[in-house]
Amino acid sequence: MPTTQPNATISKKLVYMRDWPAQRGSLRELIIADGTAPEILALLQGALVPAVALGHHDSPAEVLQTITTLLAGEELDTLHIVAHGRPGVLNIGGQSIDTAMVRSSGHLLATWNCPEVALWACFTGADGTFVEALHKATGAKVYATTNVLAGGNVGPWQLSGDHARSKGISGVLSSATVNAWPHTLAVIDIAKVFKSSASNKVIESNSITLEAVNSLANATNVQFTSANPADASFSGNNVAGTLTYTIAAQNYTVYGVVSRNFKQGADHQGFYFTDTGPDYVLGNSETAFAYLLQDLTEAGNPFVPGSSYGCSSDPVADDLNAILNEQSTDISVTTVDNVVINEDSPYAVFKISNSSGAAKDISALDVPLNGSPAVGEAGTADFNGAVTYQYYGVDAYGTDLVAPLTPKWRDYGGTISLASASDLYVRVGLVVDDTTLEYNEAFSLNVTVGTGPGAPVVQGLGTINDIGQGKLFPANFVPLTQPANGTDDDRDAGVVSVGNIDVNEGSPYAVFEVTGTPLQVVSLALASGTATGDGQDFGLFAPGSDLQVWDGVAWVPYAGGPVALDANGELLVRTAITNDTISDNNETFQLRVTNTADVPYVGTATIKDDGTGTLFLDAAPTGGVPATSPGPLNNDAPTVLVSGPEVSEGSNAVFQVRLSNASATPSTISLGLSGGTASASDYSTALSAYYYDAGVKT
Repeated sequence: MPTTQPNATISKKLVYMRDWPAQRGSLRELIIADGTAPEILALLQGALVPAVALGHHDSPAEVLQTITTLLAGEELDTLHIVAHGRPGVLNIGGQSIDTAMVRSSGHLLATWNCPEVALWACFTGADGTFVEALHKATGAKVYATTNVLAGGNVGPWQLSGDHARSKGISGVLSSATVNAWPHTLAVIDIAKVFKSSASNKVIESNSITLEAVNSLANATNVQFTSANPADASFSGNNVAGTLTYTIAAQNYTVYGVVSRNFKQGADHQGFYFTDTGPDYVLGNSETAFAYLLQDLTEAGNPFVPGSSYGCSSDPVADDLNAILNEQSTDISVTTVDNVVINEDSPYAVFKISNSSGAAKDISALDVPLNGSPAVGEAGTADFNGAVTYQYYGVDAYGTDLVAPLTPKWRDYGGTISLASASDLYVRVGLVVDDTTLEYNEAFSLNVTVGTGPGAPVVQGLGTINDIGQGKLFPANFVPLTQPANGTDDDRDAGVVSVGNIDVNEGSPYAVFEVTGTPLQVVSLALASGTATGDGQDFGLFAPGSDLQVWDGVAWVPYAGGPVALDANGELLVRTAITNDTISDNNETFQLRVTNTADVPYVGTATIKDDGTGTLFLDAAPTGGVPATSPGPLNNDAPTVLVSGPEVSEGSNAVFQVRLSNASATPSTISLGLSGGTASASDYSTALSAYYYDAGVKT
């Protein structure tokens, strides 16, 4: 069970967390990965250092803000970023981070306290301006690559830095995971179709152009079938067969040859299909097309019309269809929604959507679990030892003889056809509601789309929450209805400590430090003592707003109700202080902090206007400590002013005694006369009367 987590606001932007340390500042290496890509989440299963994955963000700036907040208070040796890439661009958190974004976010990146940044993303280093901008913004040595980073036994992953420095993947991700990973970290475009007047396998033409009419950009079900049905795997080169695909619900078949490489000066690693038959004819009767099915190096060395292209002698790999299925939109049009459930929910319900123009076979469902899960991961114990799979719908297997056409939750028993532009709801369970505080535990639902070797797998992410968040899916839940919010909260009500403070009246704020257990829920209220609220002595930022809390990024208004302490069990709370000229030293008010057991804890603020006390600044705290200044400090302590009259002999001399400024309490003074140039015989030493300003004679 973790003892600390990133703050609650940032945690909402994370979809995966592994081995987060117990103490702030103890991280030495950290992986921050793109959690919107299921294949990258699978890669993180081999992480050898602490790792987090970012879910969808609304803007590139928000991505960089989240990373900055995660790194606050840490002193890393190396930050590892794992994401898909292309020259000068990182795709992370559903956003693209480019050179312009890095340059405009220098105020954030300058706070990254790490001497090294390793960019595990294909081709990112091919744009030197991006690497240089990141170096200048962070002050770190930046390691990147101009090549592809692909799974499989293709050699160790290596990044390059300045002065011939290099960095390997050893110690960051396990070699077993990388070798078994059937993906790349490239942003790959397979939609290129080349038009040529030739139908042979070697094209040497100065008129090759990109063809948009028959582009594969929107194609699904892309599949190559060898002319020899007995081929279990493709061998040799120039393998004859058919390329089939679907566009706008229409199926196409093209006869031709697949080659492993095509050339543009240097080899381009890729799959290249040449149309060799008159099977596809455009309106202008042109027939010969060359399809670049996948080019792993195109991003670093783009296609140039007029260059020579040809087939090499490298063999065609036997994973061609796996790559076609992965990189075509066949995957992207079948999606699985992520879901956060409360621990009191017996099930997690996922929606699988098919937005393509053709039906999809959902051939397998799997929630991989570990008996000894890492921190932040769900394990077999969280699902009562085994996972059950059900779908909502009519009978797909012919076993319901009573009500086969009645939609209900049914046991999943194998392949189900998901019609075009439709959804399938799947639930997994049974989730165990325990009393152990685990915050957020992540798991994944892997959905196999299609059948046979190399069928693509899409992934939905589930999170089990036991701190009062997440949805509740009871056994009778019906899809398309709104699930209720769960209420399970395993946090102990706990003891809270509220620090007393002396605040100088010249301070714009009084900042209280509240401590308790991590993510403990409390409520806040101000109470007057000898000081008066509503903006007279304290409070009232705006109408109805007397308090603000630090959420890890900014000071935000407290609107009442529950608020959580951060992952370290800390919360900073502030209210406004009113500076006046009245001497009213040592006026007090209180911050009352109440836990979930309705036990109040009180911290007292004493307002000092005698030149003492703390001056709190309107600035971000450092390491959980409020920002302060040594002064100048306000001092309203009054001085006594005496004005003496000119008086004729034989009349009374009336002196005016007053304070330099108003005082909330009476000031005690002593009175007496002393001679100047007048002698004792010129005046009487007896004071016969004096008056308060109010006119009351004493």
